[in-house]
Amino acid sequence: MAQNDALGSYQRPGNSMNSNQEIPGSSTLVNRRIIAEFSPATLRGGSVQRDSSSVDVELSNSGTPFEGAAAQRRFVVSIDFGTTFSSVSFMAFPENETPLAVLPSEIKSVVNYPDEPRLGFRERRREVPTESWYPNRVLHDDQDATEIAGNLDDPNDEMLEDLHEGGSPTDSQEVVESIEEEIEIEMEDGAEDHAEDDDSRDFFWGFGVQRQLQFPDTNRNQNRRVKRSKLLLDNSDHTREIRNQLRPILNRLKNKKLIRNDEDVIADFLEHLFRHVKEQLIRHYGFSDACPVEFVLCVPAMWTQKASRTMQSVMETAIRRSGFGNLQDGSVEDLFIVSEPEAASAHVLADTNEVKLGETFVLIDAGGGTVDAITYTVDRHYPLRLKREAVKPGGELCGSSYLNEDFHKHLLERLQDELYLEINGLTIESIVEKETIDFENRLKRTFDIARSKFPVEEIFIQGLVANHEKRFSTNRLKIQKEDLNNVFKPRLKGVARLMREQLELASQKNLDVKKVILIGGFASSPSLQNYLRQELKRISEVRGRTIRLIDPNSPETAVASGAILRALNKENGPARVMLSSYGFLRTEPYEPEVVPAHREIKRPWHDPLDGRKYVKNTIDWLVKKGEEIPPHKVYPISVLHTFPVTTRQDQRFLCEEKLYVSDTSTESHYRIGDPKNRGAEIAGCIVADMTFLKTDGIIVPVEPEPGERAKRHWKVEYELVMIVNGRNMRYEARYPAGGEVQQKGQISIAAAFVPGTN
Repeated sequence: MAQNDALGSYQRPGNSMNSNQEIPGSSTLVNRRIIAEFSPATLRGGSVQRDSSSVDVELSNSGTPFEGAAAQRRFVVSIDFGTTFSSVSFMAFPENETPLAVLPSEIKSVVNYPDEPRLGFRERRREVPTESWYPNRVLHDDQDATEIAGNLDDPNDEMLEDLHEGGSPTDSQEVVESIEEEIEIEMEDGAEDHAEDDDSRDFFWGFGVQRQLQFPDTNRNQNRRVKRSKLLLDNSDHTREIRNQLRPILNRLKNKKLIRNDEDVIADFLEHLFRHVKEQLIRHYGFSDACPVEFVLCVPAMWTQKASRTMQSVMETAIRRSGFGNLQDGSVEDLFIVSEPEAASAHVLADTNEVKLGETFVLIDAGGGTVDAITYTVDRHYPLRLKREAVKPGGELCGSSYLNEDFHKHLLERLQDELYLEINGLTIESIVEKETIDFENRLKRTFDIARSKFPVEEIFIQGLVANHEKRFSTNRLKIQKEDLNNVFKPRLKGVARLMREQLELASQKNLDVKKVILIGGFASSPSLQNYLRQELKRISEVRGRTIRLIDPNSPETAVASGAILRALNKENGPARVMLSSYGFLRTEPYEPEVVPAHREIKRPWHDPLDGRKYVKNTIDWLVKKGEEIPPHKVYPISVLHTFPVTTRQDQRFLCEEKLYVSDTSTESHYRIGDPKNRGAEIAGCIVADMTFLKTDGIIVPVEPEPGERAKRHWKVEYELVMIVNGRNMRYEARYPAGGEVQQKGQISIAAAFVPGTN
């Protein structure tokens, strides 16, 4: 169903067949679109949904469960979605109160993750593996959303004519290549389906994936196991290899209808994470659906606005499906976005007095996938504000998950000739996978490369034949220190190289760095800590001044915990400078003598209702990139839609308005297919039913003037308003101007600012 495009101070009428009126025989979907607005985040459905069992034990730092009315509490919940591990921290307090000062020890972390391996008396893990494993067959719990998403026309379909006229030739080539790739994957899957595979419909996530891998005779296909999905949102060169590795897996999942878009794998993981968080808060903190939830999203410092918007969108999908938190018109309200380095620094500086006001330090964020090095100066102590120095940040794929890969490779090379082990459904690969999981949860976390003595480690492998030369004893494979040195050293050297380069760049800028702060899951490794200390000792001797390594408590939750601290005090943050533009889709009167953008149009559109020439599908950018905007600002424009006069009694005046976002565009009046609007994407849409203007006798048909090439038609005029309210943006159709709201939508624009902006 096509729209009557909004015109601003001048506006295009619609023709009879393309106008927003109800057509006899229209689908149920049309009626759904009439009743309520929608945004891209609310349309997708069809992802697998599964509840996992959970263990009923205490939350980390849980203290005494709250013993009051749940509705009297509000929760601040931060999400650190990591490349290999994710964590969630939170605080709860009376709804109308915000604590003036909070200690890091008062911030709680979610634990009790399903299938978490328990090793002796170690405390519960405060992070969960960012992994998912999809079933062989699709199971749609969200059937209604799937039906809507499957039947809804692409909101950009009507722009195809403009794209052919103004788009890039490479767009068509990319489509062809995508189709060819899908055909190839489909052929491969056809062959794969004949192979033995688990026919279970169970979806596994987090530690549940690791538990499945501990059964070496599993026949579940690894081509549906997803890890490091966060890197799908990072288009930098150093993540290209990982994204290429994920591509065939994602294509297979799409081919099997398990996902619709790449980012769905993130939404599916977050959905199950949020279900677990909600369950734990209900059990231990009296949470209910009546409790307000403020979400804090942690993002890498180098992410683009598009990456943050995509993460925000999949987060909204997960909120909707899990039922944890509330959405306003499909959008998370008052979302606060903070950069991971700033959040981690807030945690460290609140937990220690090591770093002072005005001091410059290097932050090493050593996660499971990427390791980043950034130089900061403390610009304000309380509330903490950092100034990123003019030193190019460093990044490398040398995180702790690559230790797993190197250990996996080591075992595979040593066992590759022991084919007699492949009995009763076992394979060399599955045996090694099981031992790699054990390495992840035990040996990797305790091995210290700096220790001079290390006892020989023995791995039990049923049926292994003794071989002195291969260092095999009966049912045992021996691991010596040199083996682990070969696994650890390449990654330790990678982190040390990043640190050394960052210190050198800072020195070139005459910045005096005396401290290096180490955070992230890899930061807990005694091998990494001691290796970096030795490296800093050598650097200090050369420079003649001491540079110390600071490794805070609970480095694996430093980001999530620090994000809570940052969210509780948003004052003195970055200026509210827009990093994205927002505007409405328009169809403007063709005025080449007034509007320069129209001079490039060779074929303006002739409207048969009013006989005038128009330029279809332009964008009027009301909020523009680079502008500093106040916390509250209103952008009203007048719009006009026209409909043909018919004898139909059921004719309705349905007016559709589309909101667009761009990280580059600032010039209005250009068509959606113009290079100046390249990358613009739909951010939301509302459909206002203005039929009452006719039925209530408020408007009468417009009669054409004698000699005009026009027809008798209805003219519908109202006010379209864009309202910036903090980190939210509402858009409303009002009649009359300044009067009653006929339809409204809302999106979060938190991703359009520098992280940390209030």
